[in-house]
Amino acid sequence: MGGLWPFTGLSHFETEPRQFQKPPPYILFGIPQYVCPEGWVKHKDNCMFSSTQAKSWSKARKLCLKNEPQGKLIEIHSAEENTVLTELVNGTNFEYWIGLKDLHRRYTSNRAIVWNSTNSEIRYLYNNFKTNTHHVREENCGFLDDRGLWYLTKSCDLKKRFLCQKKTDCLNGYYGQLCSERCHCYKADCDRNTGKCPYGCSRGWMGENCNEKKGAAEIAVYCVEEKNSDKHALVRVDLKGVSYDEIYLLDETGAIACKKSLFNPDTDGIYNINITIYSNGTTNPDCSPKHTSEELFEWTLRTEEFSGFLSDYDRKFQVKCNFNRAEKLFRQKNQPVSRKSTINLVEKEVKQTTENVKLIVQDPSTKEPISRINIGSKIQIAMVLDTHNTSVSAKGIFPYNCSCSTSDGKITRYLTDSTGCPLKNSPIVSLEEQGSPAHLISNAFDAFTIEGRSDVVFHCQFRFCFETFSLSECSRFCGESVELV
Repeated sequence: MGGLWPFTGLSHFETEPRQFQKPPPYILFGIPQYVCPEGWVKHKDNCMFSSTQAKSWSKARKLCLKNEPQGKLIEIHSAEENTVLTELVNGTNFEYWIGLKDLHRRYTSNRAIVWNSTNSEIRYLYNNFKTNTHHVREENCGFLDDRGLWYLTKSCDLKKRFLCQKKTDCLNGYYGQLCSERCHCYKADCDRNTGKCPYGCSRGWMGENCNEKKGAAEIAVYCVEEKNSDKHALVRVDLKGVSYDEIYLLDETGAIACKKSLFNPDTDGIYNINITIYSNGTTNPDCSPKHTSEELFEWTLRTEEFSGFLSDYDRKFQVKCNFNRAEKLFRQKNQPVSRKSTINLVEKEVKQTTENVKLIVQDPSTKEPISRINIGSKIQIAMVLDTHNTSVSAKGIFPYNCSCSTSDGKITRYLTDSTGCPLKNSPIVSLEEQGSPAHLISNAFDAFTIEGRSDVVFHCQFRFCFETFSLSECSRFCGESVELV
């Protein structure tokens, strides 16, 4: 699909105000709080557990892992952590295994005391040993007393209480390293690390981690009539990320006239079909509209998420093109799905709305609008597509047939032709994009009047373009006539 779509007689398009939801009460500055299992103590992003059982070092390590998949004998890396543990065990008069062990090096007498999970040597890290006896060769496993002092013992088979450690859990419905990712699982919690949902997504959500909002399709229809009397209906369907098996247009008998294969997806996932309606009433492709009058053509557009079945996200749109108002845009507005015990196919009539292009006379240096100016002072023309910026909106403008006139319209002087090229002696000789093809400004030129009048009104006609077109084509100012193909 190529080309641009012409419109005139533009007016303002209004949308409903955006609704903002308050975050849940357990969200702090956008990041969920961490939690620990019952009976565990939280310190920063770690959970600590003090056992009341006495086990050998190896059995204690296995119990930490058995009770929590990410559990381990505690490893202490700062005085702050050691203080927290001391407060946890203070006054118990027990000794507690921690994650220190003697790493025996094969075929050598060299030995190293390391943290069990990483094999990081303690001599390079924080430690709180009571004495320097941890270099004695026979000592093997580490423990901590109720004052927070560390020791090594010859036998790891001694029965002692133990301290376990694990990363904090995310609140239900969150996952990721910072518990900042949201998931929406069906009757279960997602995996804390991967976000996977064991039984799929809850209603209204989709995606690998059930974190993509699922919504029903939206549609827009642009109706245009060319000078040669051929008519065009550009139907744009935003599937909202839902993998619909079927998109099709129905004729007036309810039979399928055009299937999904005739819709062309663009880079944004918008499905487009450009229907040309010839003067004899035939169409290309042959989508067999309901032809109720010479200027009114109608279709029914259906979406099916699962072919042959009725889904809560299936929609039926009644689409009309009234070529007596060919410059108008037709668009359906979101409506909530009826929540009933049975699923009913939601039918919508595509409602009429319009886009608005602002044509502004402004100061070239300050970009401020001008209503009064001395003859000879510098001015320029700005053109801005005032779009509501939905996925099916026009993305850029192409001005042509620009003119200036007196306020009563009795005297008119054309500045550009139907291809956007400046006419002889026209003050407008160029247009440049201001960040996007939806905002154009002309070259600066001297303010003038028309045959002694004190007022000048500028006019332009515009074609709209969409994401399916390249920016260079969208913002083309002067060139060959643009065909609707």
